[in-house]
Amino acid sequence: MKKVQSQELRPRELDVFSARVRDARLLAGLRSSEAADHLGITRVRYSRLETSSSTVSIDENLLRQLGTLYGFESRFFTVAPSANAVSNGLRFRAQRSMTKFDEEAIEVWSRVASELLEVVSLHIKPIPLLVPTFEVTPGPEQSADEVRRLLGIDVDEPVVHVIRAIERAGVPVLCAPFDVRGAAKHDAVSLWTGVQFDRPLVLLRQTNSWERIRMSAAHELGHLVLHRWHVPENAEDEAFAFGSAFLMPARGFRMDWPGRVTLANLMPLKRKWGVSLAALIERAYRLGLVGAELRSGLYKQLSARRNSETGKTWRVEEPGSTEREPEAPWLVGKMIETAYGPEGSASALSDEIGYWPPKFVSPLLQGQRKPKRRLQSLGLAERAEPTSNVTPIFGR
Repeated sequence: MKKVQSQELRPRELDVFSARVRDARLLAGLRSSEAADHLGITRVRYSRLETSSSTVSIDENLLRQLGTLYGFESRFFTVAPSANAVSNGLRFRAQRSMTKFDEEAIEVWSRVASELLEVVSLHIKPIPLLVPTFEVTPGPEQSADEVRRLLGIDVDEPVVHVIRAIERAGVPVLCAPFDVRGAAKHDAVSLWTGVQFDRPLVLLRQTNSWERIRMSAAHELGHLVLHRWHVPENAEDEAFAFGSAFLMPARGFRMDWPGRVTLANLMPLKRKWGVSLAALIERAYRLGLVGAELRSGLYKQLSARRNSETGKTWRVEEPGSTEREPEAPWLVGKMIETAYGPEGSASALSDEIGYWPPKFVSPLLQGQRKPKRRLQSLGLAERAEPTSNVTPIFGR
């Protein structure tokens, strides 16, 4: 009889997906050694939880500990990942100080966004994709001109709203909090996701710099166009060249370039083309409009001059930094409204995409500028009863 009681009291064994355990840890900002110490198990045993090619069996007590440590429901770990977002498919615009841990955490944010889009896309009509991809690229300059042509942007005119242009091309854009362990070392990432790896996606770090977010978005568009099939060693330089050409087309830019180059004379160009002074200087250098000596001198001036109010150098905070609002995406918010109507909550949506906690779903949605009613509901309200003309898609 005692033997039977012992068997009945033994914790159940449950299968969890190793990839889910790893994802939860990375979003919690913990290294595997730290997680093992918190859980009171050996680092070797913890490593086995994350390194299985599929599932691993653990007892329900350890499963509850994992959920408590990472802030996830236990059922999250028992659901298979649904989106194809893998590290070798990501294209980064990052600081040189980024570590492997930083890259892995950004990979997880990409997976959350991918699973979100995969579920939402099931309920709406396919979005036409106007982004050309080249197996043999004609080069950043020609590629940028081709994308401008497809989007109906005149070759001599500035791009009024970069993110909106990218979304018109059928590329969803989301903002993600890339501050891994309290340090924001990443500006943007792009990838091809979906079952067939045929859905483009751009993730941007929210920033107060309207100049930086425009260039980051154009940079990632360059990766999608140039590097879908092959990633050369100079991929980052090519993406930067594409972004510069997309924002500052050569012919119109040459016509605007002043005869006497000073930082003051460049301010009208900054306002017209919607880029930083540093980007103007670099574009002019690559087009042969300024030489290496003048380029170096202009950069030194940016480093020497300071904002009188903040004390920051112009290399950190340029003049005109508050003249525009930073651009924000819109398309995904519209997709969600189309798919689910104006009701819903982050909690309900997180259930739809495999039980990612709302605290990780909400930041992706809050970055969307419109429609405001929908986003306020997702971020702040509990799930509302749908109106009579809205088909309830969320589970009850």
